[in-house]
Amino acid sequence: MKESCGFVASTLDHARELAHATIWRLRPGRRWIPSAISALLITTAASATHATTITVNTTNTGLPTGLCGAVKCCGIRQAIQAVNTRVAVNGCAAGNGSNDTINLPAGTYTATTSLTTTRAVVIHGNGIGSTILRGNMTSSPAFFVVHPTVVGAITQFDGVTIDRTSGTPFVTGIHGISATVDILRSRLAGFTASGIVADDTDMHLTDFSIESNSSQSSGGGIQFNNPASGTRNSGIFANRGSISNNSASTVGGGLFYGGFGNTALYNVTIAGNFAGSLGGGVSQGPGADYLFFYQSTIANNTAVNSGGGVVTSLGIKIFGSVLGQNSAHTNGDIDGSINDCQSSLISNSQGLTQLNGDALCNSLLDTWPDLDTVLRDLGGSFQVKVLRPLPGSVLIDAYPPPFYPADNLIPAVDARNALRAQFGGSLAGMGDMGALEVSRLETELMSVAAKSSATHVIDTASQYSNGMGTNLQAAAINHFVTYMTTATLPAGTYSVKIGYKKASNAGRFQFAVGNTSTGPFTNVGGSQDGFATSTSWTTVSLGNVTVSGTTARFFRFFVTGKNTSSSSFQVFPDFVDFTLQ
Repeated sequence: MKESCGFVASTLDHARELAHATIWRLRPGRRWIPSAISALLITTAASATHATTITVNTTNTGLPTGLCGAVKCCGIRQAIQAVNTRVAVNGCAAGNGSNDTINLPAGTYTATTSLTTTRAVVIHGNGIGSTILRGNMTSSPAFFVVHPTVVGAITQFDGVTIDRTSGTPFVTGIHGISATVDILRSRLAGFTASGIVADDTDMHLTDFSIESNSSQSSGGGIQFNNPASGTRNSGIFANRGSISNNSASTVGGGLFYGGFGNTALYNVTIAGNFAGSLGGGVSQGPGADYLFFYQSTIANNTAVNSGGGVVTSLGIKIFGSVLGQNSAHTNGDIDGSINDCQSSLISNSQGLTQLNGDALCNSLLDTWPDLDTVLRDLGGSFQVKVLRPLPGSVLIDAYPPPFYPADNLIPAVDARNALRAQFGGSLAGMGDMGALEVSRLETELMSVAAKSSATHVIDTASQYSNGMGTNLQAAAINHFVTYMTTATLPAGTYSVKIGYKKASNAGRFQFAVGNTSTGPFTNVGGSQDGFATSTSWTTVSLGNVTVSGTTARFFRFFVTGKNTSSSSFQVFPDFVDFTLQ
């Protein structure tokens, strides 16, 4: 059975990022080799096109026999055996050794012993939270073991949750041994001997979450070791993801990095991690190569002794990134050197042994970034959590283009896959430092361009996005308030989300967008009912709207009626997320 065209397209999109990672590591000078990139894309396309697809039809992770419905049973363990051996196993067709795909429908697949891949395979699920691979081991030290017997074989996990909820106390989620592991559109959580242990293993991560894992040694989220350095120099390429709320007893709560290959992390948030000694967010092992961070955020991590954010050996290099709001007994943000700092912010220079920074980096040294203290899913397709720069943060509109090194393989986007730059402050053409490009406009900070006779006031509550919102105290239909942006926004298609408070005295309203305060206005989404018996706050995705011209934008909340149970027609706007596509 051949791959579908849709999956081939998805594979090719990811191949471009894989090519970026591979070529980046091949050339220490970070120069691109177009012919090598083209060859890699062609090879990946051919593999995807000729791969065999094995569809699992049972959540049984043992070796089921007999029928599952009208066909022979094919479980995930049997499917992996069919790939490894290239021989049919019960109802699972034989793999052909050419990057086979195992399709996993929605469901929870709970295993108590390890699953081992030895040949190239894509383990393809139905999405995060839909296809769940649960490693409740009874004795095995690792859930997935990736140990290829074929040089260059890649094991890819795509569209799955990999987690652990019970079982033996010390279990690793994925253990790579002289391998290449590719994690795409997936979440890994709950493991107690590191989420990932990579031994001499190259890792490619895209649209990922590695969270709430722990280790009794180093690297609660990822423990990256490279004992075969010199023979095999391994590294990490990551784009659009989070490493959060992991812990390690010694060093590297989020990431312990002992790799000797080149490593680059783009649009990655490393937050809420803890280390019992050094490097709450990141610990760089002795002799390990540089870590490069592009448009990434390392914040709100903690270490007991030193380097709450990062502890370095050789050093790190940061571009358009944020290292701030971390804590430790000494050297809250960093213990070690930053060998290159461009358009980035470091909130605490204590413990910084070397800084080679540009003018912007030096001017923002020891500046508080004013990031949210809570990781939030602010949109995007794959539940990647971010730390939002709060309104007024120096990070907003502080990062001048270009936003990436000079290549065309990765678009200039943030962790949500939203374009850079967005309008989040006052300058539509400037980007934001860190993993999130702010596109949220707080109603209490926008100008009121027009309104009806109803009173309009600021409303305060901690549940509002910025601790404040607004209140149109309408008493009948046809009342409205129109807000305007403080700068011009380009023409294009924008996705629209709004936040508002629901209350027992709230009415129904229609949200609309216009290019002037008097319209014409384009309704976006349907009428919203603000009524609720008890006060609550909600976020609603209204869809896309296409606007013309480069001008200020006007957002209107127009009262259309009320629920029969509501005592009034009031509206409580909180924010407008207006994100250029």
